[in-house]
Amino acid sequence: MKQRAFFKRDDKEELELLGKEIAKKCKGLPLAAKTLGSVLHHRSTEDEWNYILKSDLWDLPQYENGVFPCLMLSYIHLPAHLQKCFAYCSIFPQNHEFEVEELVHLWMAEGFIQLQGQRRLEDIGSDYFNDLYSRSFFVPGKSSPNQTTYNMHDLIHDLARLVSAHTCFRVKHDMQHLDPLFGTAFHLSLHHDSAQRLELKAALKNERLRTFLVMCKNGVTGGLIDQELFFNLKFLRALDLSNIGLNGLPDSIDHLVYLRYLNLCGNRFQYLPRSMCKLVVLQTLKLRNCPELVALPSDMKKLSNLRHLIFDVGGKLSFMPPELGRLTNLQTLSAFVVRKRKGHGIEELKKMDALSGSLSIKNIENVSNETEARNAKLETKSYLNKLVLQWEELGDGLDQQVRDQKMQLQAQVFKNLKPHKNLKELEIRNYSGIRCPDWLSDTTRKFTTIHLQGLGYCRTLPSLGQLPLLKSLHIGEMDALESVDHNFYGDGNAVKFPSLEWLEVYQMPELVQWMASDGSICMPCLTTLRIDDCPNLTSVPPNLQALPDSNISRCPRL
Repeated sequence: MKQRAFFKRDDKEELELLGKEIAKKCKGLPLAAKTLGSVLHHRSTEDEWNYILKSDLWDLPQYENGVFPCLMLSYIHLPAHLQKCFAYCSIFPQNHEFEVEELVHLWMAEGFIQLQGQRRLEDIGSDYFNDLYSRSFFVPGKSSPNQTTYNMHDLIHDLARLVSAHTCFRVKHDMQHLDPLFGTAFHLSLHHDSAQRLELKAALKNERLRTFLVMCKNGVTGGLIDQELFFNLKFLRALDLSNIGLNGLPDSIDHLVYLRYLNLCGNRFQYLPRSMCKLVVLQTLKLRNCPELVALPSDMKKLSNLRHLIFDVGGKLSFMPPELGRLTNLQTLSAFVVRKRKGHGIEELKKMDALSGSLSIKNIENVSNETEARNAKLETKSYLNKLVLQWEELGDGLDQQVRDQKMQLQAQVFKNLKPHKNLKELEIRNYSGIRCPDWLSDTTRKFTTIHLQGLGYCRTLPSLGQLPLLKSLHIGEMDALESVDHNFYGDGNAVKFPSLEWLEVYQMPELVQWMASDGSICMPCLTTLRIDDCPNLTSVPPNLQALPDSNISRCPRL
């Protein structure tokens, strides 16, 4: 407790005696000490510490070995906005793996996040979560390289259920035997563990509900929604119908005029009802793992408050709704598919400067000229972390003159798709120009990861050796590349690839020679090398072969 309470503080002497008395009340329990230590850290005066020491809560029954009074004190001393956010988490089951982004989107839907000047709600919500985490209301979960999650200690979860007893409810399996207090609930989650058919009937008549989350552990098939359900839930702000096997949504969804969050992931529908485009306050729409989804509603341009449109890149969804560029509040757009039709061109991205996270732009071969590419204004998208630029392969059977024209056009377009300098990750797929644009080698850029795949006509690699922050480089399927030459390392005597840690080269059928750099230090941080399926490669710089973690396979001439 002492470590947390006095972290980066200069007033230890004045408060240390009080701190020792408070610590005795924690009875050596780590969870109690951690949470209460975080409370004390946010209290700066002797009076405030005395108030905690003499609180009546210490006289509560010694639930769970005396830890409960400490936890309740921690909750009571939270700011009001954090109390709401914490209590809301009780609708999730114990041991739930929380994703920060998901939780923040729900908090936004419920209006828990307070505006702070020009700051984005998502950033403020992340601060809320970090504050709760620093106070030990969350602990690290089972994270993977691609996803970070968090848990709640069982006793913390019990506390959340206690303080939200009249507003948040969790129901298991079905809704036949609801608690009499259900009529007071604002937030409800239904937990359905089996694969049996799930019917959401109009029996759900609590008009007070703001949140309704259906949480299916194993998924179900053939889920049904009663047409009248949405008439009854007219004040709903957050709705999760993920993984229940829906084949369609009733048109009556347009009655949810206050809906801000809609999760439809893991369902089987091909289309969404056009009436959904009347949900003008909708902020988040999630459509991941919907393999049958063919198209999005054509009137989506009317969803002017939409901030997050999340879906799988690929599958049957092969084009975007027209005039998507009207959604200037959009921050998450999983992909944009370019078409040669009015309202579907790459210029739709022009005013979408709020875009953040990852964006994949597909079918760039449909960009007609460099002006269209320039008008996408990728250079103004300062919040993007990752950008994927993808063309379709030229294919066989083209007349040589036509092929040359297409290759030249692609080079002009690529040159004008210059992203903002803050971009961290860049992927280029199936580009058919002979060389890459110069902006790729700009040493003021903040690239940490670059992936060049399927650049089948490039005869030389771009100069990447002087990018100061590049840590991971992947190069593959470049059929025309015969040599990794000095151009790859860049000019001058500076250290080449000063930050590179991971280098992967694969499926390069014509690659014969890999030259070493010209005497300057090269790749001093490299720890991992992967070379695969380069059948004609005869040489690799000695410093690469000497790496302890190098894997060279299907390269018979090495």
